Amino acid sequence: MKNITNLQKDTGYTPATQETDSEHVLSPQDKQLIEFQCIYDSILRCMHSPQDMQLIELANGYYHYRQEKAVISLDPAFFDKLKDTYTQAYILYMNGIDKKVKHRECEYLKKLYFRSTEAANRLRTAMKACEETEDALRNSSGGKTLIESIVLCRLMIAKLEMRILENADNLERYIRDSGAEGRAWYEALKSMEEESEEMHGE
Repeated sequence: MKNITNLQKDTGYTPATQETDSEHVLSPQDKQLIEFQCIYDSILRCMHSPQDMQLIELANGYYHYRQEKAVISLDPAFFDKLKDTYTQAYILYMNGIDKKVKHRECEYLKKLYFRSTEAANRLRTAMKACEETEDALRNSSGGKTLIESIVLCRLMIAKLEMRILENADNLERYIRDSGAEGRAWYEALKSMEEESEEMHGE
């Protein structure tokens, strides 16, 4: 049996620290989070609808086979974790586009940079989990509305990942321009990247 929705195990996700992640205060006007919440609510409604309950067993996120017909088991906790991961990443994104961020001290910028790259990795893992879930549901003739909602969820995650990576590129430059310590850090980072590229190119 294959676990298709174990996001927590795959990412080792833990809530981000207040020092770097909580500066942006979420408000009811955060449209991106509102849109994601609507998709999240749609997924949960589909998972609990009588029609989809015939195909979806709310258990532990495994494939199950019953009467020679594939039944997909989705764990609601997976989507809770997905929402948590997205929200934390969104806060990091907002911190990264703050107009004052380029003037912050080097140490803060480095922490925000590493947090951002970690968040991008978690989002990438979440996208892969969504893709596997979509494929499994299609193969079992899963509910159309549920599949469409998960697709929308994945697309929003992909968009946020791209924006966070753009922020990370900007943060590299802010760190470089913050002073001697920042320049040394930037040069060391680029040197490691070059070494990594050479190793993978061999």
